Amino acid sequence: RHHKHNTTTTNTPFIMTDPIKLSPAPQKESLGSFVARYPLVPIGITGAVGALLGGTYFLRNGNSRMQQVMMRYRIGFQAFTVAAIVYYFAFPAHQAHQAQVQAQAHSQAHSQHTK
Repeated sequence: RHHKHNTTTTNTPFIMTDPIKLSPAPQKESLGSFVARYPLVPIGITGAVGALLGGTYFLRNGNSRMQQVMMRYRIGFQAFTVAAIVYYFAFPAHQAHQAQVQAQAHSQAHSQHTK
């Protein structure tokens, strides 16, 4: 069988007829509000960076035992940071519930105080 090929095709670029619907860009969050919302993440990052700097200090001074200890601390802080991120972003319902419980407790304490 002989198939007839279309010889009238042109090399025009593909044009999308439906534009992709993008969500609006997220608002930039200040460092202070990020730390207030997710306090365990900067603690873990600071610990990991501190352990890394400490490890390089001990490596430069030839203390390989302390360098290894600091690298183990670094791994621990990195695991802590990952766990904190998972907690904050995988369990937002838990956080919302905790905030609601705290707000109810605050309003109950306020209403008892005003009686």
